[in-house]
Amino acid sequence: MSLAINESFPAISPAAVAVGALYSHATSFILNRPVLGAAFQKARASSSLGQAVRSDETASAAIALTSSSLVSLSQSYAVSALLKLANVTTYKAATIVGTLLFAVNSGPALVNGLFVNKQNLDAIAAHAAVSLLDTVGLSLVLTWWSGAETPLLQ
Repeated sequence: MSLAINESFPAISPAAVAVGALYSHATSFILNRPVLGAAFQKARASSSLGQAVRSDETASAAIALTSSSLVSLSQSYAVSALLKLANVTTYKAATIVGTLLFAVNSGPALVNGLFVNKQNLDAIAAHAAVSLLDTVGLSLVLTWWSGAETPLLQ
């Protein structure tokens, strides 16, 4: 069984998409931690479960988790498809593909945050670290997984 959007897109193993999505979703907790922490603190401080569920913090946490899950799934499929189309089978090639994805996806935002918005260096470093995990790390994890389960990206 494999996942394919249509005949123009490569078929990808559901296991590859699941592993990539779990990895990507786990890395998103680095940036979502403050939102989830606020929801947890509000739930602990509330007097009833209903009050905790109806809070703004809980709504924000639910939105963050839902969007993170959807983005993780789509990103996992996209990176898996790119690796398959590029016939990437080595960690070196996966690192190169991941680095290119990082440069394209996060480079402009990091430069803008640093020079235009004059953001805090800690915030920029955190964004860069998560972006590296989401691009280079995801490429490496999917390449590792393809070696562990043959044939993976089918």
